[in-house]
Amino acid sequence: MNILLIGNSSASRRIQEEGERLGDLVDIVSSASLNVYVSNRGLKFKIVGKQLLLRDYDLVFFYTINSKRKLDWILFAQYISKKYGTKVVYQKYASTKYKAMFTSLYDYVKQYKHGIPFPKTVVFYSKRGLRKALEHVGMPAILKIKAPGFGRQGRGVFKIESFDYLVELVLKYSSVASRFVLREFIPNEGDIRFFVVGNKVVAAMQRIPKKGEYRSNVARGAKPVPFDFNKHPELTELAIKSANLIGNDIAGVDIMLHRETKKPYVLEINSGPQFKALERVTKVNVARKIVEYFHSLES
Repeated sequence: MNILLIGNSSASRRIQEEGERLGDLVDIVSSASLNVYVSNRGLKFKIVGKQLLLRDYDLVFFYTINSKRKLDWILFAQYISKKYGTKVVYQKYASTKYKAMFTSLYDYVKQYKHGIPFPKTVVFYSKRGLRKALEHVGMPAILKIKAPGFGRQGRGVFKIESFDYLVELVLKYSSVASRFVLREFIPNEGDIRFFVVGNKVVAAMQRIPKKGEYRSNVARGAKPVPFDFNKHPELTELAIKSANLIGNDIAGVDIMLHRETKKPYVLEINSGPQFKALERVTKVNVARKIVEYFHSLES
């Protein structure tokens, strides 16, 4: 099987390693490797630095895509799916309806419409209406800043315990942030990462933050421990439903339980989840599970 994997990371290389053990060819390319040729005859696409022709790839996996190039890659996915019948993961990228889904609010809208529990949230783009936003979610709150260099390992995530601190952060990062997300703070004992492949959870771990830390990232000192998802079918079903709702064949779904009520909240549905710590903690070969899922799409 010839696989084209978009997004160069340690997780990508693990998938390549497992694919090659099964006799597959796995080419890894970065978001910047796509050239688009436009003329009156239409569009043509070329992957820079690769010898295989586009028609020679059996499957393309969009693992991580730079947001600036995302629409170009979506056009690419639609092109190869229609012209060559190439399997596309995530399949939603090959849909001509995907543009309607290409919004920062898409996940929240789908979760709301289908009864997925998540913390109260405000998405905003400037300092206007900050006080009303904070009143909506309550205090303390969590602020996520969507900007270059933020978004992984807890970077760009702040606990808000005063209105003045919220204003200070928004003014500081408004010139580089694409948007701000203010969320209700859920008292917790950490979160649970469910790794969904296809239509099932293949591994899960709980991340217990260190004392005094509000972020559950392993990079921030959180302790990862195995989580037996088979003993929690309701949470497992919630993770699978959440991933399926937004069309993510492969996803890391983060769920947090309220410390007192034990009510679950879906915090995030990651479309390019890393799994190094997950493999180490659970002893599950996640990369192999992903490649085996690719093979199941051939039938």
